[in-house]
Amino acid sequence: MAIRYKKIYAKPAAVFTELEGVLLDVGCQVTIQAMIQIFQERNVEITDVDAASKPDKLVGHDVTCKKTHLRHVLMDVVAKKWEAVNGAAPTEWDVEALFKEYPRCMEEHLKRAKAAPGSVEAITDLQSQGIKCSVASNFDSSTMDAWQRVAHANGFELDGCMSCSDVPNPGKDGFSCVLPQPWRCHAMAARLGIYPMSTTIRVSATPYGVEEGLNAGMWTVAVSTTGLAEPFEGPGETDDHRVNRVNESFYRLGCHYVIDGVWDLPKTVEKIQARMEAGETP
Repeated sequence: MAIRYKKIYAKPAAVFTELEGVLLDVGCQVTIQAMIQIFQERNVEITDVDAASKPDKLVGHDVTCKKTHLRHVLMDVVAKKWEAVNGAAPTEWDVEALFKEYPRCMEEHLKRAKAAPGSVEAITDLQSQGIKCSVASNFDSSTMDAWQRVAHANGFELDGCMSCSDVPNPGKDGFSCVLPQPWRCHAMAARLGIYPMSTTIRVSATPYGVEEGLNAGMWTVAVSTTGLAEPFEGPGETDDHRVNRVNESFYRLGCHYVIDGVWDLPKTVEKIQARMEAGETP
């Protein structure tokens, strides 16, 4: 009788991460300033705290995640400011009109984006070990081209990039990939020729990015201090308490590791490799 032995894959093969808020642009200032500009052009003054407000979940078929953010700010955060200027409550037509200006405003601020501390060194370190480093993008193709140019100018040589809007259509009419569905991660792995998914690591500064990785059967690492800033819950909350609260929220999702910034990623990959060598999977 033939005996089959389970092969243990004891080395991480790829990291799928994000540019904004992870490798580049600490605090997602490009998004925040673009959001502020979009509203200023309509004579509505909003603050950086308004612009950084996070939606609870993605809505509809938002393959870039940005329309959901814009809708949340307009409809839930600054609706009264909008109505005071325009004489009417905001509508979905207003969301669409504002969203058309998003790529232009984004690119105007993108030229000031800088690499996160230690990020180039972290990615270079992983690549020197034979680990592929690819970008899971939350932008459409046209805006992502500009982000990739900035990444290259900051010293990154990445192995690939894919947004949800770039995920191949498997043949079903009306197919779209909306986070936290796993299809982008599967498509990125296929493009790199990597399997099984248990040898890949999803790194994200967002809950839905972590959920995407979990749904794809990946190891997951959340970056807690370089993405969109989490507001204080009240005047009595300290910065340490806020960081702990953010970390706990990621762990409650099922995230395997939470790190302050991507500069800690190589050490975390070592921990994941040790667990893989012991036969563990995500």
